[in-house]
Amino acid sequence: NDFPGAMAAFRAELAVDPNHFESNLFLGNLLREGAQPEEALGYLERAARLRPADVAAQFSLGAVYVALGRTEEALPLLERVAAAAPEHLQTQMQLAVAYHRLGRTADSARAREAVGRLQSEGETRFFSGVSDALSKLLGKTSDPGSTAPSAKP
Repeated sequence: NDFPGAMAAFRAELAVDPNHFESNLFLGNLLREGAQPEEALGYLERAARLRPADVAAQFSLGAVYVALGRTEEALPLLERVAAAAPEHLQTQMQLAVAYHRLGRTADSARAREAVGRLQSEGETRFFSGVSDALSKLLGKTSDPGSTAPSAKP
């Protein structure tokens, strides 16, 4: 949660090795998420040049292109990420925006539907996990008819 400290650490690493992939990618992402897409761009472009097949670098560069209004450049990157990781929520969100900006209404609607489905599935998994954890914590048996905690020795 120490974003300024993390940014300083990544900048220090890049002063030593400007081609450090993770530092370029993570610093670029911090800047992009901090609403500084112009500054993020150079770091994310370098990360993508260093590892052109890296899905995280492709997503981040595509997302910063969307933030900068460079939608046509963003689209092929985001579509490659979606093909490799169709369940990645943020990619579907970025695609919905990109398609909308390009006037591709049907594609935008399809991406928004994917966003809704992925959000719903994520909530279901979350609440299922909470329910399972509470059951374990309370020592309930797996017998669906049982409502009393199991006896522990």
